[in-house]
Amino acid sequence: MYNSQCQYVSCILDSGATNHISSCLSLYPCYYKIKPIRVNLPNGHKMTPSILGTIPLV
Repeated sequence: MYNSQCQYVSCILDSGATNHISSCLSLYPCYYKIKPIRVNLPNGHKMTPSILGTIPLV
C-alpha cells in the first residue's frame, strides 16, 4: 500500500474486513464523493472518509 505521498510502505490486508482504507487516490481507478461517515479503525483511531472507490489487487 502507499502513504499519503503514495510512496511504498508495507501493509496488512485483512481478508475478514468488510472495507479497507487508503489515503492515496492514485490507487483508485474510479472513485466518487460520498456523505462523510465516521469510521472506527482497529487501532482505536477514528476518521471521517468522504470518498469511496475500489482498489484492484494485482
